[in-house]
Amino acid sequence: MTDEKQFCENCGSKLTGEYCSTCGQHNVEMKLPFKDLLKELIEEVLSFDSRLFHSLIPFLIKPGVLTVEYISGKRAHYISPFKMFFFMSFLYFFTTALVEKPDEKLQTQNKLGVDSSLTPVRADSIITIARKGGTRLTIWKDDSGLVERKYGHRFAAGLNKLRTNPQLFFDGLHDHTPQVVFLLLPVFALLLKLIYLRSKNYYIEHVVFSFYFHSYVYLILLLIVLLNSTGWPFVSNYADVLFLAIPVNLYQGMKRVYRQTGGKTLIKFSIITCMYGLVLVVAVIAAVFVLISLL
Repeated sequence: MTDEKQFCENCGSKLTGEYCSTCGQHNVEMKLPFKDLLKELIEEVLSFDSRLFHSLIPFLIKPGVLTVEYISGKRAHYISPFKMFFFMSFLYFFTTALVEKPDEKLQTQNKLGVDSSLTPVRADSIITIARKGGTRLTIWKDDSGLVERKYGHRFAAGLNKLRTNPQLFFDGLHDHTPQVVFLLLPVFALLLKLIYLRSKNYYIEHVVFSFYFHSYVYLILLLIVLLNSTGWPFVSNYADVLFLAIPVNLYQGMKRVYRQTGGKTLIKFSIITCMYGLVLVVAVIAAVFVLISLL
């Protein structure tokens, strides 16, 4: 170590080794040759690959193990819950962008033969926006100005834009879903805190569980997208069966992390499923309203 590198450039503490004992920053010279920078990059990638390999088996088939290990302090060999979440969410949204085909773009048409619940509305005043085998959005033409008076000018203007360019809705939904899900993570952790109020678990421990669980949800969604993109009817028709893995993962994870009997865990699993389901419904309605208002 040279005289110039006796103090940490991050916090100014005296250095006694390769890493700062105060802030943990690596004492590395930034003016490095390209080969040294390449070496450091390879080391970082290999380190990530190693942690991913160690995390994969418990992540897939042993729900809750990663949470228990992280909380107990055994973190060196596993991907942190935050990195796992961002890694899985990136894979999911990147993959969905790749597998979407041009012929799966939205089709806008006047909807005839509407549901019985819509019969009071004139058929020619209804527009259906749909993806092939995917999400459908029905918009009513507002010739009376009722929507603007009830929900505001910006919402009504957004609806008018959707009629001319319906792709805006699904593009916006795709762009803003990561932010909505990220905001729901602490809410899910708060629900866990409420139903395990008598436990000695800190709120941050519930947050760790929430990150790992939602990472698994993204993995299942990713697998479903990949299976649906194969074009094989047998595979795509049964791809949605994978959704069943999500509640199974949640139940087993809760039982392992919070160490309660199967009966108590089942009751609390049912409670949090209902509560979080209600939160999701409210979040979706709010997100759609805000999205249309911002168009």
